[in-house]
Amino acid sequence: LVGLCIHDKSRRDLERAEFRLKNAATSVGRACSVLADACSEGLFGTKDFVAARSYFLLGAKKGNRVCWQELAEYLHAGIGGERDDAEAYYWISLEARCVAPNSIRGKETWKLREEIAQDLSLTELEKQWRRIDEYIQLVRSKKIAVDSPAFLEGEVKKEISDEGAKLADKLEKEH
Repeated sequence: LVGLCIHDKSRRDLERAEFRLKNAATSVGRACSVLADACSEGLFGTKDFVAARSYFLLGAKKGNRVCWQELAEYLHAGIGGERDDAEAYYWISLEARCVAPNSIRGKETWKLREEIAQDLSLTELEKQWRRIDEYIQLVRSKKIAVDSPAFLEGEVKKEISDEGAKLADKLEKEH
């Protein structure tokens, strides 16, 4: 998206695209994702991983699932700030609950979730599980909007929707 906005454009066009994306990012999670990618790729100047991480966080708080995944990766690797596996686990777990576990993206998401979980204590995991359950309840009660399909319910066949929740529950018991 950003590439379409700025491909072969003048500096003024780049500044205009950046301004529009920043304005959109105040209310649209997807714009945060696009802006974060632009920052990390240096499309508006130098690569700025601190800004990218902050836009991924902003988008994640707005319910953008791409931001959940990207933010988890940044937090786990310590890109653009301190490494924070507890927060990384929280965000990747929200995404894991939304993606079919046997899809390509699902396998990648669940693999990262389990990798992060290995570095956390049971106490830290339990704290994140409570946060995840609270967040899901807020989404289901429509107090928070999330990109579709939110936790798969009602968006795909019930067997597929239940698959992610069952896998999460099983893995949480194993920890």
